[in-house]
Amino acid sequence: MAQQNLVKLASQGRAYSPGRGWTAEELDSLIALEKDCNLARDIAADYIRNGIFTKEEYEAAQEAKFAPKPLDVMQAEAVVAHAESVRKALKLDAKKEAEAKAEAEKEAAEAKAKAEADAKAAKEAAKK
Repeated sequence: MAQQNLVKLASQGRAYSPGRGWTAEELDSLIALEKDCNLARDIAADYIRNGIFTKEEYEAAQEAKFAPKPLDVMQAEAVVAHAESVRKALKLDAKKEAEAKAEAEKEAAEAKAKAEADAKAAKEAAKK
């Protein structure tokens, strides 16, 4: 069986995105928008991806001069959002690591000071 090229199918409006196909509800809405609103498949797909599933919603979007985001724009935004979340996670990890290092250094300094104080007290006790 030949493997489906979801990237090509998505660009033609025959799949939701390169990562997944249409659900049954989305496909039914896509076909209905194509027929009821006389739209090309790829244009109807952009409306479905933007949450517009019925002829009434399409007409309301047209009145509001709504322009659906095409698939490539939505994918670019998703990549940017993912990169931002990774950046934030790395920044938080670096901050936690720096805080842990500072805490460890503080504990080491306290332990050293205590050891020096104990050694000094033992030395003074030995003198007496």
